[in-house]
Amino acid sequence: PSVDPEPVLVKEYEVEFYVDGVVVSSQIVKEGESAIRPDDPEISGMVFIGWDTDFTNVQSNLYINAEFEKLIIKHTATFYVNGEVYKVVEVEEGKSLVYPADPEVLHFEFKGWDRPMYTRISEDVVITAVLEQTEFLVKFYLDEKLISENYVTKGELPSEPALSIPEGREFVGWDKEIGEVMEDSEYFGTTDVDRTNERMVIGSAVSEIEAYFLSLTYPLVDGDVLTLEENINDVSISWES
Repeated sequence: PSVDPEPVLVKEYEVEFYVDGVVVSSQIVKEGESAIRPDDPEISGMVFIGWDTDFTNVQSNLYINAEFEKLIIKHTATFYVNGEVYKVVEVEEGKSLVYPADPEVLHFEFKGWDRPMYTRISEDVVITAVLEQTEFLVKFYLDEKLISENYVTKGELPSEPALSIPEGREFVGWDKEIGEVMEDSEYFGTTDVDRTNERMVIGSAVSEIEAYFLSLTYPLVDGDVLTLEENINDVSISWES
């Protein structure tokens, strides 16, 4: 006669999942099998990081708790200097913002930041450096050609550049008076045909005319004749009275 085998008893275990002390899932799991993972729980202000017990290959009753960490909120402070990002700082909400070292900007003086020193930060912020220009660019041109450019301290007089005048020409002057530097500036100089010899000849003629008039005895009387030259050393002279 046949004999039926005795049935194999499969053990079962109770598996419970807890969130903040409250059961969110209760399961009966056969020995060696795994419990079904519940949806990740949510608690305001906290971040779920996992369950505190392994629930695969269950070998006993399990009471499993959700583990959380405090949600850390961070804000960003972006510092700008002269239109460019100088530094980006991340700060936990409610904590003090540490400002970066004072920037050094060529030709400018740092005067501070445009936002007050934050003791606590609760939002993303943009902070800009306040700069004051202390040096200005001064350019000199001669006959529309750039011959010199330098930065000059605010309030000081720029030095005139050395001029290289082409042969046969002379420097006429600058288009404006050279003054204290308060902004970026440009000066335009011009040259002209060298008329030094002409001026010397004209000056000699003028001297002769002056000497002639100084030689006269005043007052003049009837009959005295003035000799008014019309040409002296090739300098033409006209007279009016």
